Amino acid sequence: MPAFNTEVSDIQTIADAQQHAKNWLFNHAAPLWGTRGVCSDGQFAERLTLSGEFVDIPRRMMVQARQIYSFITARELGWEVPWKALVEKAMTILLNRGLQDGNLFVHQFDEAGEVVDPRLDLYDHAFGLFALAHAGRALG
Repeated sequence: MPAFNTEVSDIQTIADAQQHAKNWLFNHAAPLWGTRGVCSDGQFAERLTLSGEFVDIPRRMMVQARQIYSFITARELGWEVPWKALVEKAMTILLNRGLQDGNLFVHQFDEAGEVVDPRLDLYDHAFGLFALAHAGRALG
């Protein structure tokens, strides 16, 4: 992964700032989270260390939904890396494991991707619906 230029002195306009942010997203953030930030079961990591190492801790519903949305949005901005495979796998897990009684999103998964906290949290539910809406639009 190429080094990211953290110098902002070359940013003179909004267009410069936009290009700087897009470069960071396409060349650093999305590739990092699309590789090291994906667990072996296809869910997204809750956290990475500052050096980009995976931290194996329980995974919240809102993180799964937020990452689904983030990869869809990166694709809409022009990132052409395997966003679709990441989103499809995560959505399959979300729908198969992340819904209780077929319609309410759970709160948290353990390190193996199994539900450990099934409580209903309105914030989690909103994020889940948000991910469903964006995935439905992006995947057709």
